[in-house]
Order: sequence, then structure tokens, then C-alpha cells
Amino acid sequence: LCIVLPPLIYGVVKKHSKLSIQVPTLTRFALKHKYAGHIGQGKAVWSTVHVADLARAYLMILHWAESAPDSATSGSPYFFCENGEEISWGDVAGMIGKGLHSAGKVDAASAKEIPGQEYDDVFGPYSAVVVGSNSRSRANRVRELGWSPRERSIREAFKVEELPLLLEETGSFAGYAKPAASGATS
Repeated sequence: LCIVLPPLIYGVVKKHSKLSIQVPTLTRFALKHKYAGHIGQGKAVWSTVHVADLARAYLMILHWAESAPDSATSGSPYFFCENGEEISWGDVAGMIGKGLHSAGKVDAASAKEIPGQEYDDVFGPYSAVVVGSNSRSRANRVRELGWSPRERSIREAFKVEELPLLLEETGSFAGYAKPAASGATS
């Protein structure tokens, strides 16, 4: 048994132009409300990983698990996966604000706190957990298997991978509406 616990996943699955969840949701919020926002003071920090680096880590762990003895995971089945870069939610909001301001979609590049009454347009009652809490980890075990990150940083991936796709979207946005690990459905 192996359990992989990824941090803030970013980037695009190129084959399908599929976006991750947290940064795109905050970007869609900013497009709707005309400002980039963060929960609370924006000081909470998360580790990060590009979706392609995470996929390679999963494959490496699965190949390792095929031949590893059961005792290799009986003490701790957990694998973390991060690229060594951490970012605060305030910095994520600033990155979004800068990108959207450059595209002429928000009035100011600076970010501000999202008031509680607008949480439904983010992750509803789970907003503080999903984009306002700390989640820091180290990928020591997967690195010991030979994995290392090689994709773009979160800032570069947002600029060249995610933002262009998000700017092409049409239609209304009313918060993240799919089930989340937290159990949120809206």
C-alpha cells in the first residue's frame, strides 16, 4: 500500500488541456469579481508541484512498489511530492492579479482579502481549508527513488500554461462545484 499526498498542484495536462483546481478557481474568482483575492491575510504557505512532475512521481512509486517487499511500506505508506518551491496564498493571488492586470481583466495588479460573503465563489465553506491553510511537505522518499522535478515553476507555468487557457474560457462561474477531498460539493 502506497499513499501519495501531493501539495498545491499546478500546470496543465498538455494532452487534454486540463487545468488543476486551486489556482484556476482563484483566477476564475478574480475574473468574476475584477480583483485577485486571498483568504485571510494570505500568509498561509503550501508546497507546490507541477502536474507532470507529480505524474512522473506516481509512475516511479508504482514501479518501485511492484518489486518492493511488503515491509517497505508497512511502517509508513506515505509519499509526499513537492518541487522544493513553496508559495503563500497571498503570493498566488498577487501572481493572478499581475497576470490578469496585464491582460486588462482586473483594475489593479494587487491582491486583497476575499470577504467571507464571497467564499461561495471560491470553495464555499471549505475555502479557508482549501486556499487559506498551511500545507508544507518534503518529498524525501520519492527523491530517494531517483525522482526529481523538472517542469516550470508555479509562476512561469501560470503565465505560459494556465492563464492563456483561463482567458479563453466563457460562461459564468459560481465557485468550484465538484466534490473535493474535503467533502465540499460547492
